[in-house]
This record gives sequence, structure tokens and C-alpha cells, in this order.
Amino acid sequence: MMSQYSLPLKQSQGPKVAPCLSPHDRVRCKQLQAEYAEWLSSVSSWENSLFLTLTFKKSLHRPDRAWEASEIFYDKLSYQWAKANGKANKWKREVRPLQVTCLERGTNFTERFHFHTLTDKIAEDLPYELIQRCWTSVDPRLCGRVDIERPRASKRVLGYISKWAGYIVKDGDVRLYPSMSRLQRGEG
Repeated sequence: MMSQYSLPLKQSQGPKVAPCLSPHDRVRCKQLQAEYAEWLSSVSSWENSLFLTLTFKKSLHRPDRAWEASEIFYDKLSYQWAKANGKANKWKREVRPLQVTCLERGTNFTERFHFHTLTDKIAEDLPYELIQRCWTSVDPRLCGRVDIERPRASKRVLGYISKWAGYIVKDGDVRLYPSMSRLQRGEG
């Protein structure tokens, strides 16, 4: 199920391909992945970005609970980024870092949800320890570790994240923060 943060499927707002109905429809899944990745690369240059993998300590049975944690994390990260840039009082109204996030269910071994996210603008402004604290402070009993990488090729990372847009039948979802409606109005 897609939310207000999900990537759009209308031609004027993003990719032109409808989600594939089955994960076995590899041609449509690849096409959707390519469309999303191309559209996302046009939204930002993704310079100074970080690729994050956010994990959970426990298995969650509801993806909406995982997305709620992701949204809280984004707000905490945005505040810390604004604070590092001298805009702590205006962090909700000023341009916030752009973030594209996908939710993935783990392998058969753990089946835990985890997130992959590409967050723009933060690489030189926020220490890795602070990013880890932002995630674990969402819910210390629930939120696990953060793996942080500086991507060598953001287009490849966008392609990787976009593959989950095609797997809606497998609880796949890709979301862009801030919300699409705020981006369309020119707000951060």
C-alpha cells in the first residue's frame, strides 16, 4: 500500500510504468526499477549523500510500524542537519535533506524488516555516531544498528533502492521524504 510519501505513478509526476503484479514478471519489474531510478536521479544531484541501512532488533509483523519509525528518524535527522547548518529554529520550514527510502523484509533466516535509504546533503555535516543516535533514539528497544556508506555511484544506489518499487506484492514500497506534495509546492 502506498502512502503520501510513496513515489507517484502519474506520468507528469514520475515514472510512467504501473507496478508489476507479480515478482515473477521480471521484465516489468526491471522497467519499473529503471523508471524510478531515472526519475529519482532527476530530483536531485545526490552529491554529498549517504547510503544507510537501518535495522531492527526485533521482528515487526506490521510494515506500518516500521514506516512510522522511518518517518520519526527522518525528522530527527532533518533537525540535526538543520542544527549543524545554523537553522535549528527553522528546520520544519526550511529545505530539508532529500531522502529516498525502501523497506525490505529480510531473508528467510531472520525475516526482519530493514530500510535502505539514500539521504542527500548530510555526508559532510553529520558525524556517523550522530546518525546512529538519531536511529536508536526513535525506540531503543526496537531500532538496531545503522550501516553507513558514502556511495561511489548514486545512480547505482538509486537503482538498488528502486527495485523495491516493483515488489508491492511482496510488501515493497519506496518513499521519498519530504512528501511529494511538499516538493511540488516548492517546500522542503
